[in-house]
Amino acid sequence: MADNPCAVCFNPIDLKRPVVLTPCGHYFHGKTCLSPWLKVNRSCPVCRSPVNELLEEFHTPEWVAYRNAMRILREVNLTCDPDADEAAKVAFTARWAVAHNAALAAAIALW
Repeated sequence: MADNPCAVCFNPIDLKRPVVLTPCGHYFHGKTCLSPWLKVNRSCPVCRSPVNELLEEFHTPEWVAYRNAMRILREVNLTCDPDADEAAKVAFTARWAVAHNAALAAAIALW
């Protein structure tokens, strides 16, 4: 993620700030970058795809937590190495369980 800066502020995307994933698959800092952009434009700052579904309700802390948890879960899944030794597989399983539980808790908080 650090290789892909926020297209609005050009600062690195990291886990320390809330991140928004657009329907077209681009990441942005939430309220500080994408929200002001969407007040003027109704398109993705990167590819100009319409993002009308990113209304204010999707900027609530619950939605941000859910999207962040799902992003982390996807990133953990990308680290899976079927040829890893047993210790690495145990470590992966632990990381996956933590990420999965966080995503599940965030999803439950939405309902």
